[in-house]
Amino acid sequence: MAKRIAIELGNSLIRILEIGSGKIPKVGKKCEFVIEDGIVADGAILNVERLSEIIRIGMNRCGIRGKNVIFTINSSRIASREIKLPKIAPAKMRQVVIANSTSYFPVDIDEYEVGYRIVGDVEGDVTKRTVLIYIVPKKFLQDYYTLADNLNFDIEAFDYAGNSIFQVAKGECKEGTTLVAKIEESSTMLTVIKNQVQMLQRSTSVGADSLILDVMEERGDTYLNTFEYLKLNDVLTSDFPEIENSATEELISGIVKTIDFYNNAHPNDQITKILVTGMGSSIKGLVGEINRVAGIPSQHLKPTSLLMVDRVFRDKSFGDFVDCFGAGILPLGFKPDKSKKKDNPTDMGRLSIIIFFGCLFISLALMLTSLLGFLTAKADNAEKKLYLNSLQYVVTAYNDYVGVYVDNKYVKELDAATHNRNEEITAFIKELEEKMPTDIRVSGMACTEEDVLITMEVSSKQEVAKILDTMLDFDSLAEVTITGISDESTEDGKKSVTFTMRCKYFPYELREEGKTNENQ
Repeated sequence: MAKRIAIELGNSLIRILEIGSGKIPKVGKKCEFVIEDGIVADGAILNVERLSEIIRIGMNRCGIRGKNVIFTINSSRIASREIKLPKIAPAKMRQVVIANSTSYFPVDIDEYEVGYRIVGDVEGDVTKRTVLIYIVPKKFLQDYYTLADNLNFDIEAFDYAGNSIFQVAKGECKEGTTLVAKIEESSTMLTVIKNQVQMLQRSTSVGADSLILDVMEERGDTYLNTFEYLKLNDVLTSDFPEIENSATEELISGIVKTIDFYNNAHPNDQITKILVTGMGSSIKGLVGEINRVAGIPSQHLKPTSLLMVDRVFRDKSFGDFVDCFGAGILPLGFKPDKSKKKDNPTDMGRLSIIIFFGCLFISLALMLTSLLGFLTAKADNAEKKLYLNSLQYVVTAYNDYVGVYVDNKYVKELDAATHNRNEEITAFIKELEEKMPTDIRVSGMACTEEDVLITMEVSSKQEVAKILDTMLDFDSLAEVTITGISDESTEDGKKSVTFTMRCKYFPYELREEGKTNENQ
C-alpha cells in the first residue's frame, strides 16, 4: 500500500510519520528531531533552506521514504467560521463553499486557500447542515511549496491542527461531552466534542515548553533529552524545589477556564471527561495534576479504530504524533484542485508544431505590413520619445498612489478580519452603569460572541418589568428575553426576585450601516 508522509512543524520539534492510504490508514515509521530557534514560528517557515536540510538528514537517519506529503499546520494565521448550508451533494460542497466564501470572511478571498469540514445536521432543521470553513493566506503557504520542491515532495494536502486532533479524538467521544486538551510546545488547543460533534475549539498561549526549559536549564542537558527525562520522572509531585511550576499552573488554569466557560453557557450539557494528548501528555504526572485541579476524570487519548497503529507505537507515546495521525485520516485540503487532466506529451508535440508554423506565417505577414509603415514610424519615433519623457512624473505619482491604495486596503481587511463581537460588551456594560438602578444585584454573567446571559436580583417583579423595559431601549442590544424568574424569601421574611435575561447584541453589520448613514 502506498505510503504518505505527514509532517508537523513545531517551534522546537519536527515530527514526521509514515501513513498508508485507505479507509483505515496503517501507521509506519516515525521520526522526531529538534530544530534551532528562528526556523519555524507559529507555523510559518522562516528559513526554508535550513529546514530542507534538517528534514532531509532526519528522514535519511530514520529510513523514511516517500514523495506524497501532508503538512498539518498549527498557526494563528488560519481563520475559521461556522456556517449553516442547505444539504447538497458532497461532490458539490467545496464548489459552493468557495463560491460563497466572500460572504463569510471580509477579505479578498482570491488571496486565501479555503478548506472545510462538515460538522453535522442542524438541530431542529433536517434540511440544513453545519459546516466549519477555514481559510489560510496563500502567501503563508508559499514557503511550504518551496520546501516541498527542495525535498522533491508532491503536496497531497494541507491540514489544520484543529481538524487533525478532531479526526483522531472523535472516535473516543461517541457519548457525552468531552474536552480534548492537546498540549504542545508553546500552546494548548482545547476542543469540546459532544457525541462526535465539535461544539467549541480555542487555543491558549501556554504549553509544555516552560516546564521543559526550566528542567533543561537545571540539568544542563539538551531539549530532547530533557523531554525524555520528564516522560520518566514526575517533577510535578516529587521534591524538585529548583523548578518553578507557575507555567504548569497557568496551563491547567487555561483548561479549567474553558471548562467553566462551556459549562456556564450550556447548563444542561456539562463536560464530564478530559482527554489529554499532544507532546505535553507524555510528561509524567501532568494528566494526574489536571485531574486533581479540574476535578473531572482525566486520561490519555488513545488510538482509535480509525488507525492501524504499528508496533513502533505499541508501547510508546502516541500523543506526540497526534496531529500527524489526524492529518492522515481526513485532511481539510487547503490545496487547489488537482483533478484537471494532465496534458498528453504526444498531443503537446503536435500542438507545438502547429503553433510553430502558425507563428511563422503570422510573422511573415507582420513583417510585410510593418515594412510599409516603417518610414512613417521612424519619423514619428523621436517626437514620441520626447513626449514620453515629459510624462515620467505621472508614473511616479501613479506608483505612489498604488502603494498607498494597497496599504489602505490591507489595513481595512486586517481590521475587519480581527473584529470580535465580544468587543460589543463594552457598550453594553456602559449602558448598564448609566441606565440601571443602583439597588439591583448582578449575581452572574456569561458572555458569547453574540449575546450575554445575565442573572440579577431585585426586590419585586415590578422591578423586573421596569428593568426589562429599560433594557429594551439599550442602543447596544437588539433583543432581550427573560429565560427564568423565581421568588425567594429570607428567614426574616424579606422577599427578593431572581431572574435571568438573555441579551443579544445589536448586529454589528447594521450598526456599521447606521453609522455610515449618520455620517452622510
